[in-house]
Amino acid sequence: ASDVYKRQIKYFDLDAKVFYVANAFKKRSSVSLEEIDKLYLIRFYNNSTNNGYNGYEFTLTTKSGEIYLLMNHSDSYSMNSEIKKLAGVLGVPYEILRADEIYKEPNQK
Repeated sequence: ASDVYKRQIKYFDLDAKVFYVANAFKKRSSVSLEEIDKLYLIRFYNNSTNNGYNGYEFTLTTKSGEIYLLMNHSDSYSMNSEIKKLAGVLGVPYEILRADEIYKEPNQK
């Protein structure tokens, strides 16, 4: 039963060097850790309820341009801590953005 459960959640297997994808809409069920290009933490404002709140989307991109959502959360301290830890473990860069910011590569003007 635990093997089935593991296949249904997103997780990183550092021994096998694989990120297992839980999203059934993606073409692949796993991504090699070597394919991970960058991590992003994107802050957004959700005003769909009477009590609007800031939320955070934690995603990763691959070298081939695929995007994988890791989690949504509303705790900025936890999310900032998690992205820094995971970037360090994976040895990839990370960036923290607001949803209304337009990302440009550093060499673009």
